[in-house]
This record gives sequence, structure tokens and C-alpha cells, in this order.
Amino acid sequence: TTTFLPPNIITPRQRDNKNDYFELDNVQAKLPPDFCDSRFAGIKIFTRWGNLVYQSGARSFRWDGGGLPGGVYYYLITFTDRRRYKGTITIAE
Repeated sequence: TTTFLPPNIITPRQRDNKNDYFELDNVQAKLPPDFCDSRFAGIKIFTRWGNLVYQSGARSFRWDGGGLPGGVYYYLITFTDRRRYKGTITIAE
């Protein structure tokens, strides 16, 4: 089985070019690969109140927090075979 462990904190305000983006284009995340019947469908990121603040259908997305305030946000990644991965991402001040 594949272990899905994406980063859970980003620090875009530090401007040190480290942990500036939430992305899955790295080896540590290990999101399952795309197959004919199971393909990456998209990601959505929500506030703690359930408001959608970001979405992308690209597996190579990069989210820098979009100028949102620091805090905890929730992501939902979906695949075409209805597999779902969810978790939190924190924007550090």
C-alpha cells in the first residue's frame, strides 16, 4: 500500500523559499499514481467554516495560501474511482 503523507504546514510569509507551497509534486507525499480507472480528479481547500478557498484539477497544483490569514485549512483530494484523501494544512504566520 501507498502511504500518503503530504506536508501539513506552509510558511509563505517567511520568504525563505522553504515550505512556501502546499503541493504533491514531491517524493514524500506518495499520492497513488494515475491508472486508467483511477485518475486524480482534483483538490479543494476549505476554511474551518467550510468555505471553498482553492480548487484545482491539476495534479501539479501549487497553493501558497492565496493571501489568506494564518491558520488551519482542510483539503479534500478526489480520484475518479471515488477514492478520497483528506487532511489539514496550516498556514504559519
